[in-house]
Amino acid sequence: MSKRPHIKTTHKQIIEWGMNNINESGYGVDKSEMETHCWRCGHEEPALQKCHVIPYSLGGKDEPSNFRLFCYSCHLEQPNVNDYEETDKWVRETNVGTYNTFWKVREIHSSLYNEVTNHWGESLNDATKKWMVEEFIKRVKKKFGYIDERMTRCLIK
Repeated sequence: MSKRPHIKTTHKQIIEWGMNNINESGYGVDKSEMETHCWRCGHEEPALQKCHVIPYSLGGKDEPSNFRLFCYSCHLEQPNVNDYEETDKWVRETNVGTYNTFWKVREIHSSLYNEVTNHWGESLNDATKKWMVEEFIKRVKKKFGYIDERMTRCLIK
């Protein structure tokens, strides 16, 4: 396998491309914040990572349209597939739509998951799932003062 060449596309080029070509509706960031916030989760991040839409190993090109700017954690979760539409679809399906809340909401879900168990290696039963949903809603409302359907998009399914 050949070594990936140094990425020549700059953050500035990616931002300019994004501002001109991405419909921010359903995205995790407004165009005015593309330089400072993760494009998926909306978290303010001083060191956004250049993330290939199609990875170099799958034929992705070094050009602005093949990059999005994500925080480290979102970069790790991003799909690594040879499908140009998939990254934007994933962003729109999983962002919570409110700045700096994604990982806080995910943390609530993870802590709830750690508070439950299954019986003898079986999947979680319906009563446990019902309790988790009710408790999740209660904790998110307590932390943020509200909940909307976008806040459930970041949950690990």
